[in-house]
Amino acid sequence: MQSPQDPQSDPLAPAVAAYRQGRFEHARRLRVEIPVSAPRHGGARTLTAAIDIETGRPDAAARELELLVAEAPDNASAHYSLGRAYRMMGREDDAIEALRRTVELDPRLIAGYSELAELLSGADRLEDAVAALERGLAANPQSSLLLNNLGRLRVEQGDFEAALEIFRGAAEANPTDPVAQFN
Repeated sequence: MQSPQDPQSDPLAPAVAAYRQGRFEHARRLRVEIPVSAPRHGGARTLTAAIDIETGRPDAAARELELLVAEAPDNASAHYSLGRAYRMMGREDDAIEALRRTVELDPRLIAGYSELAELLSGADRLEDAVAALERGLAANPQSSLLLNNLGRLRVEQGDFEAALEIFRGAAEANPTDPVAQFN
């Protein structure tokens, strides 16, 4: 008998797998078969919203995620997806706040720091973007993505020596990661 933690016993697993493979419409069809109200499948609503984001329906995603965040304010994944939906809708300030909440709730979520820094940088808030990446690196010191993004921001700031040191550190910490190796 399979345990409840076994991914093969989770009816949501095929939909998640299809989503990760970029087969969004297939994931949507699989997801529809899982009742949203089922207590074991709280991630079903977040998955539906993520599919909506990937298929160009951020407004539908935002509506669902706003409800979910109100019901489960400590759900980092919901905040992250809400930040992505807001960003796609051009609601940068709301996206920044959702992503800040994401990394407060789950400091290991590298993508949250990366998206937050991109938004802050795009709003000409380079120091805030650097601070976000540095907080991310404090929680995830080996992250090639965060190191690469911090190095790029240092280049943008004209601090080439710091950028070079960061890029070298990324390459040393992650010798098999192509992002870290080819900066």
